[in-house]
Amino acid sequence: MDLESSMTPTLDRVVLVHRLDARARTLSDYRQGRRVYGMSFGVHGEAEYRIPGQQTLRVSSGSVLFFDRNASYLALTKSETYQHYTVNFELLTPPPDELLSKSGVTSIVAKNPDVYRVLFSKLAEVWKKKQLFYELRSASLLYELFAEFFSELATERYDSFSRGRLLPAKELIDSRYMDSLSLSELAGSVGMSTTNFRREFSRVFGTSVMRYRDEVRLIHAKDALASGTYNVSEVARMCGFEDLSYFARFFKKHTGTSPTTWRKEI
Repeated sequence: MDLESSMTPTLDRVVLVHRLDARARTLSDYRQGRRVYGMSFGVHGEAEYRIPGQQTLRVSSGSVLFFDRNASYLALTKSETYQHYTVNFELLTPPPDELLSKSGVTSIVAKNPDVYRVLFSKLAEVWKKKQLFYELRSASLLYELFAEFFSELATERYDSFSRGRLLPAKELIDSRYMDSLSLSELAGSVGMSTTNFRREFSRVFGTSVMRYRDEVRLIHAKDALASGTYNVSEVARMCGFEDLSYFARFFKKHTGTSPTTWRKEI
């Protein structure tokens, strides 16, 4: 997925903005299709979207949804009340298909829901008052929502894409943890440059390639020590730790005790 490509939809006009407190009832019935694009933000409570041929989508406070104009669904409140904002709009240019769910209803759980709450609240207020240039102000606020939503969505999709691409290298480490696999060998297994592989692995898995390898080795070292069959030196070599001193330091850092003490206690 190319994050550098244009991902922002081009707005034609805002059609409707409102905040709704739906109480234990049908929230919206679009089983015949929406015929208009939309976004929604959950403020309080829970609701579910029953999409034909798809798994039911449960949403709650902090959920942000983007609706394709062809989306069809039945939305029901699943709590005493479901408070949410909704904005409907027409687009001149839709967002790219690779970002959106095939069901026509794309959802995320906002990392910073207060940002969406403020923007939707301002948008609803501007639309309700309909003062001079309210349409322009509404469009400006909606573009801010687009920027937040599609930036967050693209990052989420990209992380998922990257994780899938990196999995063969991760599985190679899992199965050959005792071997001296080089960064270039691991990067080559997924068709990436060493620099890009190292950076992406750390970003996606939250640890460096070599640190992940050592953590996998540590798991197997614990099992080997617990078996009582091998001494500390043998375990270190079996699990790929050529430097016994490094193995002892690494083991103690992550367990709080030395390999020898661990073996005796277990």
